[in-house]
Amino acid sequence: MPQPPAGSLRDTPDLARRYSETSQWQRQRGRLLIDLAQPRAGERVLDLGCGTGELSCELARRVGPSGRVDAIDPAPARLEQARAARPAGLDQLVFAQAAAGDLARFDDESFDVVYSNYAVHWVLDQPAMLSEIRRILRPGGRFVSEFLSEPIPLFAELIELMPNGDDIAGENCFLGEAAWREMVAERRLGIERFERPEIPLRYAELSGLFDWLEATSHGAFEAARIAPAARRQLESRFPGEIVCLCKAFRLSLRRAP
Repeated sequence: MPQPPAGSLRDTPDLARRYSETSQWQRQRGRLLIDLAQPRAGERVLDLGCGTGELSCELARRVGPSGRVDAIDPAPARLEQARAARPAGLDQLVFAQAAAGDLARFDDESFDVVYSNYAVHWVLDQPAMLSEIRRILRPGGRFVSEFLSEPIPLFAELIELMPNGDDIAGENCFLGEAAWREMVAERRLGIERFERPEIPLRYAELSGLFDWLEATSHGAFEAARIAPAARRQLESRFPGEIVCLCKAFRLSLRRAP
Protein backbone atom coordinates (compact mmCIF):
# COMPACT_ATOMS: atom_id res chain seq x y z
CA MET A 1 0.00 0.00 0.00
CA PRO A 2 1.41 3.45 -0.87
CA GLN A 3 2.66 5.56 2.03
CA PRO A 4 0.47 8.55 2.92
CA PRO A 5 1.83 11.91 1.77
CA ALA A 6 4.11 13.53 4.32
CA GLY A 7 1.91 16.59 4.54
CA SER A 8 -1.13 14.62 5.68
CA LEU A 9 0.80 13.47 8.76
CA ARG A 10 1.37 17.11 9.79
CA ASP A 11 -2.23 18.21 9.35
CA THR A 12 -3.98 19.88 12.29
CA PRO A 13 -7.46 21.37 12.81
CA ASP A 14 -5.93 24.86 12.88
CA LEU A 15 -4.15 24.33 9.56
CA ALA A 16 -7.34 22.94 8.02
CA ARG A 17 -9.32 25.97 9.18
CA ARG A 18 -6.69 28.38 7.86
CA TYR A 19 -6.56 26.54 4.55
CA SER A 20 -10.31 26.93 4.12
CA GLU A 21 -10.03 30.64 4.92
CA THR A 22 -7.08 31.42 2.63
CA SER A 23 -7.65 29.25 -0.46
CA GLN A 24 -10.27 31.39 -2.19
CA TRP A 25 -8.35 31.52 -5.47
CA GLN A 26 -8.22 27.72 -5.62
CA ARG A 27 -11.95 27.46 -5.05
CA GLN A 28 -12.56 30.03 -7.78
CA ARG A 29 -10.51 27.95 -10.21
CA GLY A 30 -12.25 24.82 -8.97
CA ARG A 31 -15.70 26.19 -9.76
CA LEU A 32 -14.59 26.90 -13.31
CA LEU A 33 -13.27 23.34 -13.46
CA ILE A 34 -16.64 21.98 -12.33
CA ASP A 35 -18.23 23.85 -15.23
CA LEU A 36 -15.73 22.17 -17.55
CA ALA A 37 -16.40 18.72 -16.06
CA GLN A 38 -20.19 19.18 -16.42
CA PRO A 39 -21.25 16.59 -13.84
CA ARG A 40 -24.82 15.55 -14.58
CA ALA A 41 -27.69 14.29 -12.49
CA GLY A 42 -27.27 10.65 -11.57
CA GLU A 43 -23.52 10.46 -12.28
CA ARG A 44 -20.89 9.14 -9.90
CA VAL A 45 -17.97 11.51 -9.32
CA LEU A 46 -14.66 11.09 -7.52
CA ASP A 47 -13.25 14.31 -6.02
CA LEU A 48 -9.54 13.55 -5.84
CA GLY A 49 -7.87 15.64 -3.13
CA CYS A 50 -11.01 17.30 -1.77
CA GLY A 51 -9.36 19.29 1.03
CA THR A 52 -11.98 20.92 3.25
CA GLY A 53 -14.79 19.90 0.91
CA GLU A 54 -16.36 23.13 -0.36
CA LEU A 55 -16.09 22.04 -4.01
CA SER A 56 -17.24 18.52 -3.15
CA CYS A 57 -20.53 20.02 -2.00
CA GLU A 58 -20.96 21.78 -5.33
CA LEU A 59 -20.26 18.54 -7.19
CA ALA A 60 -22.86 16.78 -5.04
CA ARG A 61 -25.45 19.43 -5.86
CA ARG A 62 -24.76 18.95 -9.56
CA VAL A 63 -25.25 15.16 -9.51
CA GLY A 64 -28.29 15.40 -7.26
CA PRO A 65 -29.75 12.74 -4.96
CA SER A 66 -29.69 10.15 -7.74
CA GLY A 67 -25.92 10.54 -8.10
CA ARG A 68 -22.97 10.09 -5.76
CA VAL A 69 -19.75 11.95 -4.97
CA ASP A 70 -16.86 10.15 -3.28
CA ALA A 71 -14.54 12.85 -1.93
CA ILE A 72 -11.11 11.69 -0.76
CA ASP A 73 -8.15 13.38 0.87
CA PRO A 74 -5.22 12.00 2.88
CA ALA A 75 -5.35 14.75 5.55
CA PRO A 76 -7.64 13.75 8.46
CA ALA A 77 -8.16 17.24 9.91
CA ARG A 78 -9.32 18.59 6.54
CA LEU A 79 -11.75 15.72 6.19
CA GLU A 80 -13.05 16.32 9.70
CA GLN A 81 -13.79 19.93 8.80
CA ALA A 82 -15.35 18.87 5.49
CA ARG A 83 -17.69 16.44 7.22
CA ALA A 84 -18.65 19.00 9.86
CA ALA A 85 -19.44 21.63 7.23
CA ARG A 86 -21.40 19.37 4.85
CA PRO A 87 -24.86 20.88 4.43
CA ALA A 88 -27.88 18.86 5.43
CA GLY A 89 -29.49 16.99 2.59
CA LEU A 90 -26.31 16.10 0.70
CA ASP A 91 -26.46 12.42 1.57
CA GLN A 92 -25.00 11.60 -1.85
CA LEU A 93 -21.66 13.08 -0.70
CA VAL A 94 -19.32 10.67 1.09
CA PHE A 95 -15.91 11.67 2.49
CA ALA A 96 -13.11 9.15 2.98
CA GLN A 97 -9.45 9.30 3.93
CA ALA A 98 -7.30 8.13 1.02
CA ALA A 99 -4.40 9.40 -1.05
CA ALA A 100 -4.71 10.11 -4.76
CA GLY A 101 -2.17 7.38 -5.44
CA ASP A 102 -4.21 4.76 -3.59
CA LEU A 103 -7.48 4.12 -5.40
CA ALA A 104 -7.57 0.34 -4.93
CA ARG A 105 -10.75 0.62 -2.82
CA PHE A 106 -12.72 1.56 -5.94
CA ASP A 107 -14.02 -0.99 -8.46
CA ASP A 108 -13.12 -1.02 -12.13
CA GLU A 109 -15.27 1.24 -14.32
CA SER A 110 -17.19 2.69 -11.38
CA PHE A 111 -16.96 6.47 -12.04
CA ASP A 112 -18.35 8.76 -14.70
CA VAL A 113 -16.06 11.64 -13.67
CA VAL A 114 -12.78 11.96 -11.78
CA TYR A 115 -12.31 15.58 -10.73
CA SER A 116 -9.19 17.04 -9.14
CA ASN A 117 -8.51 20.69 -8.36
CA TYR A 118 -4.94 21.69 -7.38
CA ALA A 119 -4.02 18.32 -5.90
CA VAL A 120 -2.16 16.37 -8.62
CA HIS A 121 1.16 18.18 -8.04
CA TRP A 122 1.17 16.61 -4.55
CA VAL A 123 1.12 13.10 -6.07
CA LEU A 124 4.66 11.74 -6.37
CA ASP A 125 3.80 8.79 -8.66
CA GLN A 126 1.60 10.46 -11.24
CA PRO A 127 1.90 7.69 -13.86
CA ALA A 128 0.52 5.14 -11.38
CA MET A 129 -2.25 7.56 -10.40
CA LEU A 130 -3.25 8.06 -14.04
CA SER A 131 -3.36 4.30 -14.61
CA GLU A 132 -5.69 3.93 -11.64
CA ILE A 133 -7.89 6.78 -12.86
CA ARG A 134 -8.27 5.06 -16.23
CA ARG A 135 -9.12 1.80 -14.47
CA ILE A 136 -11.92 3.29 -12.39
CA LEU A 137 -13.42 5.39 -15.20
CA ARG A 138 -16.34 3.94 -17.09
CA PRO A 139 -16.05 3.85 -20.89
CA GLY A 140 -16.73 7.41 -22.01
CA GLY A 141 -15.89 8.73 -18.52
CA ARG A 142 -13.73 11.80 -18.09
CA PHE A 143 -10.85 13.01 -15.95
CA VAL A 144 -10.86 16.78 -15.44
CA SER A 145 -8.06 18.42 -13.48
CA GLU A 146 -6.13 21.62 -12.92
CA PHE A 147 -2.81 21.61 -11.06
CA LEU A 148 0.51 23.41 -10.87
CA SER A 149 2.77 22.70 -13.84
CA GLU A 150 5.87 24.08 -12.11
CA PRO A 151 6.82 25.58 -8.75
CA ILE A 152 5.73 29.17 -8.12
CA PRO A 153 9.12 30.94 -7.95
CA LEU A 154 8.46 33.07 -4.85
CA PHE A 155 6.93 30.12 -3.02
CA ALA A 156 9.96 28.00 -3.87
CA GLU A 157 12.23 30.78 -2.59
CA LEU A 158 10.35 30.91 0.71
CA ILE A 159 10.50 27.13 1.11
CA GLU A 160 14.28 27.31 0.68
CA LEU A 161 14.42 29.50 3.79
CA MET A 162 13.22 26.57 5.88
CA PRO A 163 15.91 24.40 7.54
CA ASN A 164 14.56 21.32 5.70
CA GLY A 165 13.65 23.13 2.50
CA ASP A 166 14.91 20.39 0.19
CA ASP A 167 12.71 17.80 1.91
CA ILE A 168 9.68 20.07 1.63
CA ALA A 169 10.29 20.73 -2.06
CA GLY A 170 10.45 16.97 -2.60
CA GLU A 171 6.82 16.63 -1.52
CA ASN A 172 5.71 17.93 -4.93
CA CYS A 173 6.14 16.42 -8.40
CA PHE A 174 6.20 18.49 -11.58
CA LEU A 175 6.18 16.69 -14.93
CA GLY A 176 6.36 18.61 -18.19
CA GLU A 177 3.79 18.74 -20.95
CA ALA A 178 5.61 16.16 -23.08
CA ALA A 179 5.65 13.68 -20.19
CA TRP A 180 1.95 14.20 -19.56
CA ARG A 181 1.02 13.78 -23.20
CA GLU A 182 3.04 10.56 -23.33
CA MET A 183 1.36 9.21 -20.18
CA VAL A 184 -2.07 10.02 -21.56
CA ALA A 185 -1.34 8.35 -24.90
CA GLU A 186 0.04 5.21 -23.23
CA ARG A 187 -3.17 4.84 -21.24
CA ARG A 188 -5.38 5.37 -24.30
CA LEU A 189 -7.11 8.43 -22.91
CA GLY A 190 -8.37 10.97 -25.41
CA ILE A 191 -7.40 14.62 -24.93
CA GLU A 192 -10.34 17.01 -25.14
CA ARG A 193 -8.45 19.94 -23.56
CA PHE A 194 -4.82 20.48 -22.67
CA GLU A 195 -4.38 24.08 -21.61
CA ARG A 196 -1.66 25.99 -19.79
CA PRO A 197 -3.36 28.80 -17.84
CA GLU A 198 -1.32 31.43 -16.04
CA ILE A 199 -3.14 32.78 -12.99
CA PRO A 200 -2.01 35.92 -11.11
CA LEU A 201 -2.23 35.40 -7.35
CA ARG A 202 -2.61 38.57 -5.29
CA TYR A 203 -1.88 39.03 -1.62
CA ALA A 204 -2.44 42.37 0.11
CA GLU A 205 0.69 41.91 2.19
CA LEU A 206 3.43 39.45 3.03
CA SER A 207 1.63 38.05 6.06
CA GLY A 208 -1.29 36.97 3.86
CA LEU A 209 1.04 35.02 1.62
CA PHE A 210 2.65 33.43 4.68
CA ASP A 211 -0.76 32.39 6.02
CA TRP A 212 -1.72 30.66 2.78
CA LEU A 213 1.64 28.95 2.31
CA GLU A 214 1.65 27.62 5.87
CA ALA A 215 -1.85 26.22 5.42
CA THR A 216 -1.44 24.73 1.94
CA SER A 217 1.87 23.08 2.88
CA HIS A 218 0.29 21.46 5.95
CA GLY A 219 2.67 23.44 8.14
CA ALA A 220 5.89 22.50 6.33
CA PHE A 221 6.49 26.22 5.80
CA GLU A 222 6.46 28.23 9.03
CA ALA A 223 7.04 31.96 8.81
CA ALA A 224 8.31 31.97 12.39
CA ARG A 225 11.29 29.84 11.31
CA ILE A 226 12.59 32.42 8.81
CA ALA A 227 15.85 33.91 10.07
CA PRO A 228 15.40 37.54 11.22
CA ALA A 229 17.77 38.95 8.59
CA ALA A 230 15.97 37.08 5.79
CA ARG A 231 12.61 38.25 7.15
CA ARG A 232 13.76 41.87 7.05
CA GLN A 233 14.92 41.46 3.45
CA LEU A 234 11.54 40.05 2.45
CA GLU A 235 9.68 42.87 4.18
CA SER A 236 11.86 45.38 2.35
CA ARG A 237 11.25 43.71 -1.04
CA PHE A 238 7.50 43.37 -0.52
CA PRO A 239 6.21 46.38 1.43
CA GLY A 240 2.70 46.16 -0.05
CA GLU A 241 0.68 44.04 -2.46
CA ILE A 242 2.36 40.90 -3.81
CA VAL A 243 1.48 39.39 -7.19
CA CYS A 244 2.72 35.88 -8.05
CA LEU A 245 2.18 34.11 -11.36
CA CYS A 246 0.86 30.57 -11.03
CA LYS A 247 1.47 28.36 -14.09
CA ALA A 248 -0.80 25.35 -14.36
CA PHE A 249 -2.04 22.51 -16.53
CA ARG A 250 -5.78 22.23 -17.18
CA LEU A 251 -6.78 18.87 -18.61
CA SER A 252 -9.94 17.23 -19.80
CA LEU A 253 -9.37 13.60 -20.75
CA ARG A 254 -11.85 10.95 -21.78
CA ARG A 255 -11.69 7.17 -21.71
CA ALA A 256 -12.76 5.78 -25.06
CA PRO A 257 -16.23 4.18 -25.09
